[in-house]
Amino acid sequence: MSETSTKSIKERTLESTPTWAVATVCFVLILVSVFLEHLIHLLARVSICLRVALSLFKWVLIGRSHASVFRFVSVLAEQEEEMRRWESWEAETRTLEYQSSNDPRRFKLVHQTSFARRHLTCWSDHGILRWPACFLRQFYNSVSKVDYLTLRHGFITAHLSEGSTFDFQKYIKRALEKDFGVVVGISFWIWIFLVIFIFFHAHAFYNYLWLPFIPLVMLLLVGTKLQGIITKMCFDSNDKSNVARGTLLVKPSDHFFWFGKPKLLLHLMHFILFQNSFQVAFFTWTWYKFGFRSCFHERTEDIVIEFTLGALVQFLCGYVTLPLYALVTQMGTSMGGAVFTENVREGLKRWRATARKNLAHRDPYTTRQ
Repeated sequence: MSETSTKSIKERTLESTPTWAVATVCFVLILVSVFLEHLIHLLARVSICLRVALSLFKWVLIGRSHASVFRFVSVLAEQEEEMRRWESWEAETRTLEYQSSNDPRRFKLVHQTSFARRHLTCWSDHGILRWPACFLRQFYNSVSKVDYLTLRHGFITAHLSEGSTFDFQKYIKRALEKDFGVVVGISFWIWIFLVIFIFFHAHAFYNYLWLPFIPLVMLLLVGTKLQGIITKMCFDSNDKSNVARGTLLVKPSDHFFWFGKPKLLLHLMHFILFQNSFQVAFFTWTWYKFGFRSCFHERTEDIVIEFTLGALVQFLCGYVTLPLYALVTQMGTSMGGAVFTENVREGLKRWRATARKNLAHRDPYTTRQ
């Protein structure tokens, strides 16, 4: 082999390597990583050092994509600002004025309630016009006061008792914190997406014209669906009765959600946030590794589109979709474990352990069964 060919091989860098080759190598490394991780969990005999090393390997492999954790925390901070209004709404439910105006002994026609006037409109009667209306509604006061109070009343009536002083706002906050553990995780399908994402970064696919728009389109679809669920709940209540006692009663049910699974929206939000954060992280990593103007970002419009859409998705998610998601997903058939505070859950665990211990002293055979 000549000296010139040897030199060219040595100077071959990742920047000049075909995209399909990079994606294939990453796919093999990901499979090995996932296999090792599952093996570690099954054996349960690995040291802390190995766990840290495996985590670092994943972090480097996906181009520092764990920036998604930081970005989701920032989204939560934005959503926290939006939910501060809910605290005042929750406090209002404990006032005499609210309890008097929503007294169950007061009857009114459904179409006279504020909730019905917001959702039972002329275009809501037609499926073709309803969804465009729901699409536009998410951009203006996505979670209104009347929506919050009506859904709160429906949740408490269905799962607790009518007139309960249950703090619905704190329950939603605990449920959202529980969902945080799912959103910051990385499943096997997310790994597959990372390989596809790298593969489509080849110049021939013109990914800057369509790939950054995927999180935005999915986010708008989820927001439209959530608004549609509120509208359908209003229609469902109106079909059952034309008279409301105090506050219009909506009935939580899984059938309002896609495939009857409220948790599906959580996984969609997970994918949207991860994809959006990974695109920004991938751009930052390639900028750091190969410079601002590299084969990954040869066009100015590529850079503008990625950053503009990344910021737009984060803004819409924090101020529009995430608060709407936090409220509407509580309207499933069953309530989540977040209905109990941490102190109550710990107390129930201690009570259960004590009960099992006492039962063991009385009848050891039954406990072993």
